[in-house]
Amino acid sequence: MFLLEPSCLATFRRVLALALLATLAVASAPDRAEAVGDSSPLDFGEDDLEARLRYEVSRAPKGKLVWVKSDPGFQNGPFVRSPDSIWVVRTSDPGNGARAVRRHAGSPGQAELVELDAQGRELRAHSIGNSTSTPPVFGALGWIIGLKNGTVPMAWSPSGSMVWQGPHVNGARFLEPGPKGGVFVANGQGAMVRLDPRGRQLFSSFLGGGPVAAPLVLPGGSTASCLAGSGALVVLDGGGAVLFRDDGARCTASPSLHPGGDLYLPAQGGIRRYDSKGKLLGTVPLTGSLGRALLLPDGSMAVASSSGHLAMLSSKGRLLWTFPLGRASHPPWVQASPTGGLVTTSAVGYVLAINSRGRLSWSYHHPAQAQSAWVRLDGAVLLLYPGEGLRLITPPGPPRPGSEAARP
Repeated sequence: MFLLEPSCLATFRRVLALALLATLAVASAPDRAEAVGDSSPLDFGEDDLEARLRYEVSRAPKGKLVWVKSDPGFQNGPFVRSPDSIWVVRTSDPGNGARAVRRHAGSPGQAELVELDAQGRELRAHSIGNSTSTPPVFGALGWIIGLKNGTVPMAWSPSGSMVWQGPHVNGARFLEPGPKGGVFVANGQGAMVRLDPRGRQLFSSFLGGGPVAAPLVLPGGSTASCLAGSGALVVLDGGGAVLFRDDGARCTASPSLHPGGDLYLPAQGGIRRYDSKGKLLGTVPLTGSLGRALLLPDGSMAVASSSGHLAMLSSKGRLLWTFPLGRASHPPWVQASPTGGLVTTSAVGYVLAINSRGRLSWSYHHPAQAQSAWVRLDGAVLLLYPGEGLRLITPPGPPRPGSEAARP
């Protein structure tokens, strides 16, 4: 039997006691990322996020450029608005084709709907009236709903014929399809107008200020809006009456609807959670200017911050992981891929596919910043680059066994 010297035995006992104390301390420490009720914001850190991003990119496979549709008529994505804006990829056909909106080459001030097949070939183009600074939306029956002269809502069929013309809405800025057809129109002065599927006005209500983005349309036709300037949250019922409002919300983007029925609102200091009656349930603390939360079917949510991270949180608000994106003036877009994981972008020109565990699956780099994107059913990503056109990027083939990308 092996025996320790007395001096060695004393040292061994001290080390064992310290290890036991450390284990107990870790087990009893509170989870800093447990969000609701946590008083300290989640600190993303001040390290070099761009260097960390480039390191992650260097280890991951690269996406493949399949085709390019060069067309300077595709000017801007739905996140960039100016009098000459043209928009792209608001919805898809049942397959992997796409429909996009661009400036009409032969008619200044006019827009046209372009239908593309999965290989980027142009199938047909239909004029849809005057282009404006407000992106069109795709409503019921495949209708394209836009604004004529920036003030008159109009609907066109997929073949390009006009279906209806609604009433004049001065200063219209945002359009959002209704739950059973029709559309909601919000202007910069704070009016919320609801039109039925035939373009007739159902109500016009005053929010108290213009929204920062298109409203969230809830089941039954109620809406939730974040107001610019004041940062207030305003929720209207389907008839235009105020259900509740929070003037102290300090929101930064439109809310999202949790599968359980709660609202998640990006705000200064974190994501605020409200129940259906407007009661504040708690706050998920995050720093930076937050984009709209992407809520997933299991109740988890992804949110990008101008402070330089993409964060994934559990349905209870616990931090699951973060991924470095690099600091930006505005939060980047984030989309869920039908094949699993998330697709987002960075301020330094990377398009990033991140799996459910927060690891980079693949990336694609272009010197310009992608202004908008659409993730196809097959996981390929259609990107709009202003002044250049469209690019389709597909994921790389299966990773080599044992490589970093092959790890679960």
